[in-house]
Amino acid sequence: AEVRRELAGQKLPLILSGGAAKANGLIELVQDRLASSSLMDRVLCVQVAEEPENCVVRGAMISADIASRSS
Repeated sequence: AEVRRELAGQKLPLILSGGAAKANGLIELVQDRLASSSLMDRVLCVQVAEEPENCVVRGAMISADIASRSS
C-alpha cells in the first residue's frame, strides 16, 4: 500500500520480459493497444528488458530470497 501511494500519478516504464518479448513488432503492438486505452497516460515508455528470457526467473529468485529472509 505504501508503494502504491508513492507511485500514484507517476508515469512508469512498461517493461516486456520473457522469451516472447523479443518477437518482432511486439513493442509497436503494445504501444498501439495502449494508445487506445486509458492506461497510456500512466505509461512512460514501452521497452524490452535487458536479457528478457532470464529476468522472469531472476525476479522469482529475488522474491523467494526476500520471502526466506522474512520468515
